[in-house]
Amino acid sequence: MSVTNAAQFTRLSMDQMLRPVCRQELAFDYVSIPRRSGSGVPYAKIVEVGMPRIPDDHLRCVFYLYPSRDAAERGVKHGGTGFLVMHGMPPRLYAITNHHVAVRSGCSVIRIMAASNQAVTIELDPTDWEFLPGRADVAAVDLTTDHSRNQIPFFPRQGFPYLRAVASSDFALANTIVSEHIGPGEDVYMIGRFLDHDGVDLNMPAVRFGHISTMAAHIRQRDNYTGECYTIDMHSRSGFSGSPVFAFRTFGQDLVDGGIPRLRKPFSNEHSILNYKPVFRLLGIHCGQFPESMPITRMQTEESSYGKEYVQGLSGMTIVVPAWDILELLNIPKFAVQREHDEAEFRRQRGLPIPEAKPPDRRQ
Repeated sequence: MSVTNAAQFTRLSMDQMLRPVCRQELAFDYVSIPRRSGSGVPYAKIVEVGMPRIPDDHLRCVFYLYPSRDAAERGVKHGGTGFLVMHGMPPRLYAITNHHVAVRSGCSVIRIMAASNQAVTIELDPTDWEFLPGRADVAAVDLTTDHSRNQIPFFPRQGFPYLRAVASSDFALANTIVSEHIGPGEDVYMIGRFLDHDGVDLNMPAVRFGHISTMAAHIRQRDNYTGECYTIDMHSRSGFSGSPVFAFRTFGQDLVDGGIPRLRKPFSNEHSILNYKPVFRLLGIHCGQFPESMPITRMQTEESSYGKEYVQGLSGMTIVVPAWDILELLNIPKFAVQREHDEAEFRRQRGLPIPEAKPPDRRQ
């Protein structure tokens, strides 16, 4: 592994530390809803509504992937997307993408935007990326590690310049799916690489929007692996593979627990959408588009071809690997042992007890 302009990563102040992508920064519209307290005193509750304006900084959680350093520096229109994840305490920084992008297709070289809108190239081999053989279409690499192959320090522990990452605490895992009632119809968006208009020499990620169509169920992914995936009513195309997909919900969007019908009783103290927090979660990682075999219809001839010839098309449905499959990969021994060492050292320095290690639950 090697990195262009590595020296810039060694002169960082604490105010340049990596920050997580968070819901509080999304620029929603607001409305005032009249309410009454338990004692009958009227007051106004300010709630978020609508589709948020996504902060420019949030786009920095994604990077582009290329087959070589030369391709990255020239902005060749080939490759995919990946994103940064913070996991552990103290957090380590991981790059996440699809196995079919970084490993099978060989697009393992990262191009990411750093300080002053500079494109930084991180030259990785497909063998640098970790994945679970025969499992979900996910690959990861620890960017906090000093890779021994050429002794080039990458991101130092004291900070990361102008980068954003998804915190693993914001993953939509099985328990949060239940507790936050995440289901069909939720609004989603993904940030990724639109190959036809990707910025060429500088990363310019695109945002696409849609809704959850079906919850996680067994779908055949790449390499014939059948595993849990969401289907999302959201158009996509080549280049978006590896993009993070976020789900969110604001006031008035939940028809199951009341939503708009409950607005007709503004002074009611009944349980309603006003009484729980908006949702913002990493739903998972985009891994492809749901294929569809469409029969060819020809003008009437001596022998009709209908039902005999097909063309492979796209259904308009996006396939998303759940966040718990990303977490399963991040908890492999190679990654987990290093985080346990980091946490033990962190606790020793502060005189805190060191907990016993326990095997993680991939879905919780």
